[in-house]
Amino acid sequence: MLTSLRAFLIIRDNDGEWTIGVFHGLNEIVDAWDRAMPNSHCGVLHVGFDRRDARSFETIAQEQAGRLLLTPGARGALPSSYKSSSEAIGDVEGEPIYLALDGWGYTIEDPVVDVSAEDPEASGWVREFIFEHDGVQAELLASEILNEETYVANEGRLTAKLRAELGKYRSEKLLGLGKSDPTEIARSAPPWLSSRSFSEFELTVRLDNVFRRNGIDTVSDLARHTLDDLFKFQNFGRTSCRDLCRSLMLAIEAGPTPSHDALIAAIKSGDAPTDQCGIASQSLVEAVENCFLGLKPREADILKRRMGWERPPETLEEIGADYSVSRERIRQIESKTINKIIRQEIWDDLLGAKLKNLLSERKYPLPLIGAAALDPWFTGLSEYGSVARYLITKLCDAGVSVLEIDGVEYLTFLKEHDWATAIESARQMLVGADVTP
Repeated sequence: MLTSLRAFLIIRDNDGEWTIGVFHGLNEIVDAWDRAMPNSHCGVLHVGFDRRDARSFETIAQEQAGRLLLTPGARGALPSSYKSSSEAIGDVEGEPIYLALDGWGYTIEDPVVDVSAEDPEASGWVREFIFEHDGVQAELLASEILNEETYVANEGRLTAKLRAELGKYRSEKLLGLGKSDPTEIARSAPPWLSSRSFSEFELTVRLDNVFRRNGIDTVSDLARHTLDDLFKFQNFGRTSCRDLCRSLMLAIEAGPTPSHDALIAAIKSGDAPTDQCGIASQSLVEAVENCFLGLKPREADILKRRMGWERPPETLEEIGADYSVSRERIRQIESKTINKIIRQEIWDDLLGAKLKNLLSERKYPLPLIGAAALDPWFTGLSEYGSVARYLITKLCDAGVSVLEIDGVEYLTFLKEHDWATAIESARQMLVGADVTP
């Protein structure tokens, strides 16, 4: 059975002696590094299940006095604000080793990137951005971003902070005085915004209905229209135009939605610390409870009532009657809240990964009550049967279903329709054989 995921801070002091500390949180690691620095020659941060042999880092450590080295597991687990070298500066026993550049009591340039004082290849607004912003050239060059074309192709390689700054700067340059035309704003939108669905925006009911009727789902869909097109739509007027412009500009200002793809890949491979996911020492039930705290009161109430959190599940009509709105309005709020959770939380992705791990080697369905015995993260979930069904159906893409068989709820890859079909087929076989079921 695997041990828990841990972070190892391996320190080489000025006398050549190595010590290893084990941690479960980023703040603990930073504090330990700060305490050790005055009397230390070098350090190595590793995140994984196993501890590394400190002496194996002896050669590379001697070349990096006062610096912190990162194994791939540590590099992938750290937040994007903790920058590291774009490429490995060496290897230890065949494993690449990276150099921490910022966030550890020092700030240095990437030694792997050869950055000239002025890059003659950068052009257009990218060149202007480099001249107006100190310290960005190295990351742009490392990501091969030199002009509009390479920006569109490669901006996803950048850190979230620089993606936000660059996207906002580009939109300002492309828009000029055109901030009163939502279609122009859409055409100037960064790639991370162009693909975003309007279901993730806080649109007015009127705007939401206009877009639904006219097949406008994403920002890129809007970019294919003109302002004259919009004014021809039923119920789209100057107020809707102002509201839409405001929503788009706020989205550009807010920056890209953090992507969990790399973190989920690390979770599945065992190279990311649970602290980094914000779920350390939490069960799924606790993670959902904390999620409610981050929602607006109405969003949390509707979601709790729909899933049956500490109460029987309620229909859209029942909730709508309490709020004096239509069932469709409740459905819209529920849908937007679910999309918000998918964008902002990590526990829903972890739920899918863990369910796949639990069921992948099983020949038979797993009783819901037995999930906690195999993984403590599911502790308490069996007491929330309707909640489990709702979370798996609405927020999980692992292909797992919750089936109730003879009063017992099971986790399985078998769909409810397939189960019902199998039961009916079995009944028909029994009837054909003159056997009473």
